[in-house]
Amino acid sequence: MFHQAEKWGYVEISPARHVQPLSDDGTVRPDYFSEDQIEKLICKAEKEPRFHPNHFTDWAEFIQLDVNTGLRRQEMFFLEFRDIDWESRVLHVRNKKPLAFAPKGHKERRVPLNDKAIAALDSMLHKRHPGTDFFHQPDGTPWKSILQSFHSLLSRSGLKLVGIHALRHTFGAHLAQRGVPMAFIRDLLGHHSVTLTEKYYAHLAPNNMRTAVRQLEGKLVERSLPNSLPNGTKIENSDALIRSLDTRLTASSARCYVPEGAPLAKVAELADALDLGSSGSRRGGSSPPFRILQRKKRRGPEPRRASDYVHMQVVESVQAV
Repeated sequence: MFHQAEKWGYVEISPARHVQPLSDDGTVRPDYFSEDQIEKLICKAEKEPRFHPNHFTDWAEFIQLDVNTGLRRQEMFFLEFRDIDWESRVLHVRNKKPLAFAPKGHKERRVPLNDKAIAALDSMLHKRHPGTDFFHQPDGTPWKSILQSFHSLLSRSGLKLVGIHALRHTFGAHLAQRGVPMAFIRDLLGHHSVTLTEKYYAHLAPNNMRTAVRQLEGKLVERSLPNSLPNGTKIENSDALIRSLDTRLTASSARCYVPEGAPLAKVAELADALDLGSSGSRRGGSSPPFRILQRKKRRGPEPRRASDYVHMQVVESVQAV
């Protein structure tokens, strides 16, 4: 606002010129109701159906149907009895040119109905004469705005004032929390892409990511381990270790195995002795207990020395500590 005021000449210098915009991760955290809050709203609506003479009076059925179908407000207002397939338990969201109504993006969809949604529709069926809309004013005309009535119900229930669209978000949020795939939620809500669905509800299902990663546990992880490494069991002698490795090691490899709990000083002496035996002389006289193995630049892979396996065992011993 200050930047625009500076452009228009209302202020000489914007006081917010050096203010950096807040970082945005692109995630939208919509308002939605918990199951206890939904129950509280429905009970309050049933006890006080006519709190105000000009207010909407079918809140109990409206709330129960919307949180179980995720319909938009206008889709609820233009819902007709012929849109319900009672036998298949499916609700049809259709384009209705005679009523000058079309769903967002003119995208029709089918929404399955659970028991709670059927109960709400059946209650409205007994309230209204067949052939009319589900939710309309006593004179038959459609409602133009019910937000004031909804805020009155929220205040009387002791809940935060939010828009009616929070009922639709409740439907999507509860599905995401129960592990329903985002593609299914997209189709039920009528979103044009799964990206929009993830923007609103993906953060509500973090446990599903952990479950997906756990699918890699078990035999897949066991088979993916290199055959040249121990399988984690404790082997007391070097002969048993060589048999467990199931690899082509030289005779000196058995001598370089470090039993668990061996002193690190002896480990260093053993590695140094093996280097002396393979090269014929010590390099540079005395060397530190743990020196970095320098690789010579040569073509092709360099063969491992026996001391390499010792250093591997040393690393594993330190990590175990």
